[in-house]
Amino acid sequence: MKNPQKLLASVLAALAIIMIADSAHAITYQVNQSWSGGAATLVGTVDVPVGTYTIMNNGPHPFTNVMLTLTVKGTSFTLDHADTSLIYGTGEFIIEATTEVLTFDTANTLAGNPADLTFYDSININRYAVGSDLNPHFESGITRAGIIADDISLPFLFGTVAGGGITLTADVKRSGGKRFVALNWSPSDGGSVNVLRNGSVIGTQDDDGSGKSYIRSYKGTATYQVCETDTGACSNVVTVTVH
Repeated sequence: MKNPQKLLASVLAALAIIMIADSAHAITYQVNQSWSGGAATLVGTVDVPVGTYTIMNNGPHPFTNVMLTLTVKGTSFTLDHADTSLIYGTGEFIIEATTEVLTFDTANTLAGNPADLTFYDSININRYAVGSDLNPHFESGITRAGIIADDISLPFLFGTVAGGGITLTADVKRSGGKRFVALNWSPSDGGSVNVLRNGSVIGTQDDDGSGKSYIRSYKGTATYQVCETDTGACSNVVTVTVH
């Protein structure tokens, strides 16, 4: 029979997640991960009520909404489910959701006792995984376009509250017959930012407060956002209409 103390701890952790998720208002966190030199990215949002969650033995997760885009080697996949089936044995996956950031950690990941959280698509083929099978800790994209994995350090900053202190404006302009969206944001503190259009990364540039997105013959609406590559902090989302 399973260790009764471990079983009781697992049940209590599961109940805590259920009660908090039902009683607290979920916060939207902006995700902006990039690894292997940009060959793989994960952007989008996840919703989690504020709290600390320890998941054991395939226990329930606290995510109330998942809308992520995983891109591996130029091919993108929509991930809208979370999975805890690779958290078992003594492995513990710890989620810390505050009013500012969302971080992941693991504990007791002995050999054969993994703590890996995954997000997957509607056909359950393409996945993003983060956690530890013992050592090292890792994040990976596992897709039909290929598999790309990198080592990471824990605790791992996974997301920031959408609109994390950066204010972005966007205006459609024309120069020399070419149309573009002029982006301006503040504060800009050096380093680099990812520029997102419609939730996908379209480029990385210096965090100098301004940029351009050429739109050629595009017509309709588009959303823009910038996210710091070092902290993961993201701006508000701005919608522009191109006539």
